[in-house]
Amino acid sequence: MTINLLILLVIILTIALFFIIKQLLALKQVISQQAITIANTEQQMAEQQLKHVEELDSAVAKARKKSLDAQRNFVRGQVGEHFTPFMPDFPYNPTDCQFLGKPIDYVIFQNVSECVDGLVDISEVQIILADVKTGNSRLTKSQEVIKKAITNGQVYFKEFRLKETDSNFRIATS
Repeated sequence: MTINLLILLVIILTIALFFIIKQLLALKQVISQQAITIANTEQQMAEQQLKHVEELDSAVAKARKKSLDAQRNFVRGQVGEHFTPFMPDFPYNPTDCQFLGKPIDYVIFQNVSECVDGLVDISEVQIILADVKTGNSRLTKSQEVIKKAITNGQVYFKEFRLKETDSNFRIATS
């Protein structure tokens, strides 16, 4: 009877061991599958990180180029503003042009010298406020206001006289 009990115990232990091994193998397969999933995820993350680094590098390069292009255009525009009166197709005498820069580029005193010298009538004298633009640039808000004020006839001549008082100057308008 003890031998039968012993055999029964060995059979039960063998069956139990079989189920434990089966569960361990299933767990090993789950762990292997999870390890593959983790490895794939890490690979995807590395690829995405590389892609983001490349995109960032590209964006930085584009931003640098855009910034340099904008600086070059700005400098070209400023140089162009100063030399505009000397260009062959500029419709006014360069000596009549006075550069201001801000808020507008030029005040053009067309025919003022000629009128003073008696070569033209006052009706041929014009005072022109002009701004030079390049590319797609537009008038600033200040320039739009100035243009509107001129269109509305809100342009005046003011003379200021300095009066000396006790070693200081005072402004008197006329």
